[in-house]
Amino acid sequence: MAEVISVFLQTRYREYDVIIPIPISTSRMMERGYNQTTMVLDVKGIKYEELLETSKVARQSKLDKRKRSQQANPFSVKAAAEIRGRRILVVDDIYTTGITVHQAMEKLYDLKPAAIDVLTFSKA
Repeated sequence: MAEVISVFLQTRYREYDVIIPIPISTSRMMERGYNQTTMVLDVKGIKYEELLETSKVARQSKLDKRKRSQQANPFSVKAAAEIRGRRILVVDDIYTTGITVHQAMEKLYDLKPAAIDVLTFSKA
């Protein structure tokens, strides 16, 4: 699927200084064995920086919008992240309620980037 999705990925990613994929939790990585977002970026040959970490344990697909919005922000920015004044593209596999990217962007805005845009591969 990553190869198929990457064919349709026609973003102007070169306009960004940093591309940041939404991370998956350690438990999901152990269960699944891959991060679907980084897999598509890898197939497309797009360089990215994994500057976000997540402590998310509950599957967001199992929660309704209200319950998702009541969850504490599970994201944190890695200590080495230097994005002040840079143009950022946050990439995720699916946009359902927007809460995931909103929470990620909330953490990134604290570091004063010039701009943050979002790219998702699909919308539910």
